[in-house]
Amino acid sequence: MSRLDRCDSTASQKTDPPKGQQRFCNASGVSSDGHLMGGGGCLSSDQTKPTPPDKTNHNESEVDAQQNNIIEPYLESILRPLNIIQNVFFCAKYRIKDHVIKPISRLYSAVSVIFYFLIKVYLYSSIFLTQNISGVDDFEYFFLNIYHFVIFSIGGLINVVVNIKQKYNNVLYVLKIQNVHRILKLDERCYNRTIISNWVCVLAINCFHIIWTFIYFFAFDDIDILNIMSGYMCIRFDFNGIYATRCLRLITESLKNWRRDLQMCAYTIDSRDESYWDAMFGCFIDITEVFQLIEKTFEPMYTLLTCSSLTWVIKNLLIITFLCVECEKYYSAIKQVESTCSQMITSERSSVNQRRFCKNILRVQGATFNKLRVCGLFAVDASFPLRVIAFITTYIIVLLQFVFL
Repeated sequence: MSRLDRCDSTASQKTDPPKGQQRFCNASGVSSDGHLMGGGGCLSSDQTKPTPPDKTNHNESEVDAQQNNIIEPYLESILRPLNIIQNVFFCAKYRIKDHVIKPISRLYSAVSVIFYFLIKVYLYSSIFLTQNISGVDDFEYFFLNIYHFVIFSIGGLINVVVNIKQKYNNVLYVLKIQNVHRILKLDERCYNRTIISNWVCVLAINCFHIIWTFIYFFAFDDIDILNIMSGYMCIRFDFNGIYATRCLRLITESLKNWRRDLQMCAYTIDSRDESYWDAMFGCFIDITEVFQLIEKTFEPMYTLLTCSSLTWVIKNLLIITFLCVECEKYYSAIKQVESTCSQMITSERSSVNQRRFCKNILRVQGATFNKLRVCGLFAVDASFPLRVIAFITTYIIVLLQFVFL
């Protein structure tokens, strides 16, 4: 027998379990003998290759495989502030009761759909059935109403559909985050600041929307309460972005702790055991899978936020452009007035009263005329957009030099 054959036979005897013995995996991928499998399933004694799971029902079976999806109290405290607004608008991503996390039920999904249609009726009545008594131009009023109704309708529909379609993934990434914390031995002492920062984010975004609601209320006369409430409903879409951000923060901190343990492995006794490296490898796989689940779950919502933000930016640019055009027309008219008065002063046909009048016009215009300025820095004229772009580009280049040079 050659040396290579002896090595292969020894490796097979070492890795294959005894006959009749099986290895089982829980929902987080931990086998019954303590080894954490990297999401590929466990092998029985009569198998030589892992059988690929069904992609359509893999996440559902992985969640259902664990009968009691119990989450730790500290993780529930981390997620509690992020779920408040979701529960208020019937768009929760999962259910947590008695420290057990479960996917949303069919009844809750039906209630979410009904609530979505009720909100659409509410928005339609508040936007299109109320008279324009705010003093805004009728065309602008109609355009803004169409924009708000379309954004709210599409955003609400995407939110409901994604929550129903990704209900098992919403539970799965929470369980995987908890499993990563268990492997890295992280507990509530490591995440007290995270809990506080989550509450701060929730309060900050609520204060932002409340302040804008009051500004909208005092900016227009005789505003309807329905329009105010419809504006506050935008908070649903913002919370999806905040939710994804805070979940990414959790796995980022876990990845930093994983890297720290990897650097300190030379000073630990457990690093000599093969199961330690299996657990570390499985932990890294779970972290990457959590990121993929978050990407799959929140991609439609942050795509909507990006598109709506770009649309809003384009709208603002168009308004600024129209303002610059009108200002430039006014400046041109003022120059034409100056030119006309100067011609009348030098003309021999002008009377004394005409010359005195033109001199007074030039004197008043020279003493009082100033171009419209933004923050006292930029004159609003035809070159204003170019100066703003040049200003932003200059400082972007300066910041990039600090980063790359």
